[in-house]
Amino acid sequence: MKELDFVKNALEQIETNYGVQIVIKDCYSIMKLRPAFSDILKRFLIHWDPFCICMKRNLSARKVCTHFGNTHMGRRMNNTPAEYEHGACVTCPFGVRELYYPIRCAGHIIGALIMGYTACEEKAREEAFSGAATHGIPRETFVPLYEKHIARRTLPDRDSAAYREFALCGEMLSLICEKELSELHIDVLFRYDFIFDNSNTFLNPEENMQFFSRTMQGENRRMTVILNAIYYIQENYTRKITVDEIARYCYCSASTLSHIFAKNYGMTIGRLIQNIRCDRAKVLLRDSSASVGQIALECGFTTPDYFTSVFKSMTGMTPTEYRK
Repeated sequence: MKELDFVKNALEQIETNYGVQIVIKDCYSIMKLRPAFSDILKRFLIHWDPFCICMKRNLSARKVCTHFGNTHMGRRMNNTPAEYEHGACVTCPFGVRELYYPIRCAGHIIGALIMGYTACEEKAREEAFSGAATHGIPRETFVPLYEKHIARRTLPDRDSAAYREFALCGEMLSLICEKELSELHIDVLFRYDFIFDNSNTFLNPEENMQFFSRTMQGENRRMTVILNAIYYIQENYTRKITVDEIARYCYCSASTLSHIFAKNYGMTIGRLIQNIRCDRAKVLLRDSSASVGQIALECGFTTPDYFTSVFKSMTGMTPTEYRK
């Protein structure tokens, strides 16, 4: 997608020009449900400095980082959005101070663009040192890494060119999310307050990204099924797919899957598949010169006529009219 490529290049330029590191925090993993975001999310997944890598190699410390960045900050930004409207500095549990800029979609904050990093105040720093020790990271390991890779850095202030460029990229990401995620029923996803924490995780996206909850009960289980189903359809919409195979991927029966979607998502599985196929068709109609027939096949429709019929029912116009 051209817009995301532009933002990616702009963020890389900010890192190069101002000596900062940038992360895109997809708090609810909503952006991961659209393949178009995969390249930019992969590029700005985590801080690659030696200090953060050391923390994340420790399983216990990594859980704390994940909980803070997703669960804690996801809820905090949505509970007090005015505090983060123009970005706000946040200190992580291990004493790293970063600038969070909200990524918005459908009236919710779904993530943050993060620019880092520098050292926190002395009191918080001592708390961070003590916290690291509880995870088995000795002070003699933690402190030198912190002093060398964190304490010597500074964050740009709000009047700097770096901050203005960073904030502009944050606003552009929000606009792209509004455009590309508008049909994912964000309000429904937020109904469950579903953020990854210590009881929720996902498999390696490079292998097979399945969301799952160790509790697998109640609303958390229903949200897990919905996210898995959306992801599976996103990855396989170009071919014929059935409710049964989607249900197997979601670790539930076809009847359970259909019931969860009808009651909690506001549309049937079949309708969701058509939505996702038409989403992709819109992109191809806008950005490619492929014929309507070629686009129909690439998007998983059996015939051009069927594609035209479904597309018109979804958008109110034929593919040709949409392209014009």
